[in-house]
Amino acid sequence: MDFFATTVWDVPIKEYPFVFPRPEELEAARRALLERSPHVVAVQGAYGVGKTFFAKLYSEYFGEQYPGGIHYFAEPNQAQSYMEQHLEQIQNCHDLTLYVIDETTSLVYDEYRLRKFLSRFDRFRDHPHIHLLLIGQTVPEPLIREGV
Repeated sequence: MDFFATTVWDVPIKEYPFVFPRPEELEAARRALLERSPHVVAVQGAYGVGKTFFAKLYSEYFGEQYPGGIHYFAEPNQAQSYMEQHLEQIQNCHDLTLYVIDETTSLVYDEYRLRKFLSRFDRFRDHPHIHLLLIGQTVPEPLIREGV
């Protein structure tokens, strides 16, 4: 499994005794990613409720179904840089791949950054082999809306 650089994914589940697996919600996210076009799911909630950990659990439950790997980005700029550097590789990928982009709330308050991110993000959003989990206290509507 290819986890992109961050320590979040290295924390064992037992370190979070207050968080329990939520199979129904994990399965609902999986169904939404499979059935929606674009393949985008927003995980929203207050600070500290377990949004990022939910994405970690999702990756552990369904990781084998992503032969293209699971890539975690701590914030949108990191994702944007990676997508720019690996544009051709991503566009030509025929293996199902999951991209988890955390801290998308930062884009809500900066319209310039949101527009810049969207200009690159739209290339990948409708790719049939890319699934996106967007995490934030508030996920900007243009990132999850169909047909944007």
